[in-house]
Amino acid sequence: MVRIERTQAENLDKNFKQFRQKIKQSKKHNYSYFISQLNFYERQYRKLGMEESYLKEILLFAENLRKQCVQELPGIIYSVAVKIPVMSKEMKEHCAKAGLEYAEKQGDTIHILARLIDLKTLYKQTKQTHKYTETLIREEKELKKICANFSEAKKGYRTFSRDINTRKKYELKLAQTRVDIAKMTMRYSPEGAKEKLIKARKFFERTGREKEVAFIDTMLSQINIEQSV
Repeated sequence: MVRIERTQAENLDKNFKQFRQKIKQSKKHNYSYFISQLNFYERQYRKLGMEESYLKEILLFAENLRKQCVQELPGIIYSVAVKIPVMSKEMKEHCAKAGLEYAEKQGDTIHILARLIDLKTLYKQTKQTHKYTETLIREEKELKKICANFSEAKKGYRTFSRDINTRKKYELKLAQTRVDIAKMTMRYSPEGAKEKLIKARKFFERTGREKEVAFIDTMLSQINIEQSV
């Protein structure tokens, strides 16, 4: 059994290396095929309990492609890598940061936002309050850009697997993010938190989200009570 698994691993490594070489030598790329192959190899490595080896290889692959100035592919690799379920928190943070850096260089605000959300989720899970709050603030900044100039955000969106969300969905996300920021800052920056809540409330009220409006009113009342004490 051990010998069979070793042979399987060697064959898998060989095939994956050939795939990477093929991609490096290609002048044109089929992006749907590229994504499907990354997912295929991830499943094969996972079956053999070798996901960490796979992650190491694809991150090196992404870095080599960046050095070759290959467009699009490194961003796709980071997007795939950060979603692999069984990985260390340190590796997840590394993938998200690498993807964020690449998206920033590409001027792709949609993927900048996606990687910030990955980091925010990680920091919330690991109770890294300061990093979580900082990332929320950066998330709001990107959402404001997207909502203010949605057509430009669409032009800069480099993806080949799914369509972009609507402007209204990003406006909703912006309002929700402002509420999250207010939750984290209301004790040490009550006026700033109130400003975020009032902006979010306007959107929720305009779109008929009565539950969210009531929740914000409760938060605003709480801030006012604490300020009056």
